[in-house]
Amino acid sequence: MQPIHKSEELLNLLQDQIVRENVCTDFEFIQFIREINKYSTGLEKNYLKALAYSLYNKIEQAIDFFELSLQFNNVDYARNYLAVINQRSSNKKYLKLLYRFADEYESVSFTLLAYQTSIYIANLKLAEHYLNKICKLSNKEKADKYKNNFERTKSALLKYCFLSGLNEDELMKLVSMAISILDNHQVKIVGVNYTNASVHNEESNIFIMTAECDDADILSEMNLQLAYELAEHKEFLGKNFSIFINGVDDVSKLKEGLTCL
Repeated sequence: MQPIHKSEELLNLLQDQIVRENVCTDFEFIQFIREINKYSTGLEKNYLKALAYSLYNKIEQAIDFFELSLQFNNVDYARNYLAVINQRSSNKKYLKLLYRFADEYESVSFTLLAYQTSIYIANLKLAEHYLNKICKLSNKEKADKYKNNFERTKSALLKYCFLSGLNEDELMKLVSMAISILDNHQVKIVGVNYTNASVHNEESNIFIMTAECDDADILSEMNLQLAYELAEHKEFLGKNFSIFINGVDDVSKLKEGLTCL
């Protein structure tokens, strides 16, 4: 068995620490950079520095080095770049980078994630764009499943719009407002749910955004901010819907089921 090269050892260590959501000290960061300069070259050096800055929580500097490492397309570098942004930056930056990679790479994972995310944010046109791409990258059986899923989802979203009185643009604006509030509190999205339910003999059209948060005070603050912002938009007045940001019971248990790098 050949010994692991020092640069590979650094890669494994950095990735492991990022997955654990650790943050390195000033001294540890200096040591990482010193060893990266000594044992790596070229695009790999830029990539390792991107990971080191990510672990140091200097995300803008990390982004610069990730971009340098992607002078030539590398799906593994891109995947981990996206994972870092998802873990340590804003929801909106994550969405922007995801859509970029879904367009740049002939990747099933990027394209499927972009398709699913477009559904979450109620952008049916964008979802259909990525549906067409994922179908081209998949066999006929899987492509048919994606198409059938899209038709069911599209029907459910349009029904929600019809019953709530919202049009598609207003629904996307509603989602964007909720995402901005989460970003202001540095909270990640777990998922969204659109439901039509009977409450006290009346139809209620409920939009729930689930957040990676188990702090009742933060959830209360975010929902209060959302209520204030809704009141400032006349296009939402008189519409038959309710919206709230929901949390999870235990963030630590949620994270146990997630992988990053």
